[in-house]
Amino acid sequence: MYQRALEASGLAASDIDLIKVQAAGSPGNDEAEARALRTAFDPVPPIVSLKAAIGHTMGASGAAEIVLLAACIEQGAWPTVVDAADPDLGVALAERAPESVRRVMATILGFGGSHASVVLERT
Repeated sequence: MYQRALEASGLAASDIDLIKVQAAGSPGNDEAEARALRTAFDPVPPIVSLKAAIGHTMGASGAAEIVLLAACIEQGAWPTVVDAADPDLGVALAERAPESVRRVMATILGFGGSHASVVLERT
């Protein structure tokens, strides 16, 4: 998913400043997501999850998470990391926003197996 989004955007992994991950708290899903991150990115850019702040919003999750993430970046707010990721995953949520964010990759996963990964760029 990450690799396909990079290819579709014409960007290199190093061009991404922040990744919004699902991080649903499900061991199998989180492990698969972490493995995909480590495969597509070396090193993995800062990552953030909004799942704890927004929960499941069904069909609106993609739009709601992108709007919330944009507001966090613009306002200098950052979601608190309550539950650290399992250290065996090899990735961790960023405890603060990166100093400069131009390109964000947002991964949106939905019920029933629907998923998308989009790259957003500040112009």
